[in-house]
Amino acid sequence: MPKNRVTLIGLGNRGLALAAALRPAIDDIEIVGHDKEPESARKAVELKLVDKTEWNLLAACEGARLIVIAIPQSGLEQTLRAIGPDAQSGAIIVDLCPSKVAGLAAAKVVAEDVTYISSDLILSPARSVPSGTRPGPDALNGAVWTLSPRPGSSIEGVDALIGIISHMEAHPLMIEPAEHDGFRLALSAIPSALGYALVAAVSADNAWKDRQWLAGDAFGHATPGVAETAGADLARALLSDPVAAKHWLNQIMLELMALRDAVDAGDENALVARLKRAGEARENWLGDWRRGRNPERGASSVKAPSILGAFMGESLAGKLRGTGKPGKA
Repeated sequence: MPKNRVTLIGLGNRGLALAAALRPAIDDIEIVGHDKEPESARKAVELKLVDKTEWNLLAACEGARLIVIAIPQSGLEQTLRAIGPDAQSGAIIVDLCPSKVAGLAAAKVVAEDVTYISSDLILSPARSVPSGTRPGPDALNGAVWTLSPRPGSSIEGVDALIGIISHMEAHPLMIEPAEHDGFRLALSAIPSALGYALVAAVSADNAWKDRQWLAGDAFGHATPGVAETAGADLARALLSDPVAAKHWLNQIMLELMALRDAVDAGDENALVARLKRAGEARENWLGDWRRGRNPERGASSVKAPSILGAFMGESLAGKLRGTGKPGKA
């Protein structure tokens, strides 16, 4: 019996976490990886998270029942033009790019008999894996996986992906594309923009050459996403909704000005109060993540034949459920 091929395009942190979670969740699976960076592909093989990698994109996707695209937004349209028209009938293509509106617009080149879902994988901050280390099989436990299906996508295909997500102990969340993009702007693009602003501010004078040697892990943790190659994608994200971008940048500037005024006045109580409120909000956020979005719902609530059978066949669905027999819950 041929294995069920899953292709991962993009072998960064999310791609590797997904590979680690898929491996124990589904029997008879073949995971094929593709990344334009040879080092990323080599690392995925070295960590034994993929069965093989293919440098040729079309070869990597040949015969794949599920294709997950985890690359920067700027590369999505070109990737879909290459693989979309010839994807296997009945396959599921999922993008994990930041913008759902742009993702669904790019999907117009994908064959109509393919289920296309623009989605987002938000890993739990309570389960972070240091960069460069091997993610474990529980890498997606508690993660939130948003789904914005292309209009006209088959219900069976969407249900199949929901079943797979649930069996990896992540939480599927259906969301309107524009709503998702608005939330993500405030919670992802704006924090990244602040990192760029911080680097720009402290590196703008001649003293930076000496000051940089005092910029250690605290500076690194505050600016993890700042990279020359990521700037174009961030600019597009901010310009995708300029009204929301201006609103959140203004709110942050108001908060910074309040801190500045308290410093200028020497008002320690005001400083402590503002910083304490932010600290409490962050602890509450982390606490909610630790408890989970919907802790009473688990993989056991997903019936294999009706949800997973449509995607992989009832035999594999039974194996995924651990029954060893097709159609048994």
